[in-house]
Amino acid sequence: MKYFDEIEKSARERNIPVMEKEGLEFLIQTFEEYQCHRCLEIGSAIGYSAMMMVSNINDFVVETIELDENRYQEALKNIHEQQFVRGI
Repeated sequence: MKYFDEIEKSARERNIPVMEKEGLEFLIQTFEEYQCHRCLEIGSAIGYSAMMMVSNINDFVVETIELDENRYQEALKNIHEQQFVRGI
């Protein structure tokens, strides 16, 4: 979780939107309750929420879209560094 805390802090300092932890916890609980296996995320930003979802839900896949090229590249970097490529 240390890595997630670091990228969340960095994003907030740069005014990049990331989901609040409470919102992520709600999504994760809901996806687990309804036995969801996939979701579509509009707005990857830095990949934070997608990585949180796949790291907390077994066999979960997130399809995510980001229009901003710089944020897209940062999201790819974060996802690769944490080895979540198969889930995102």
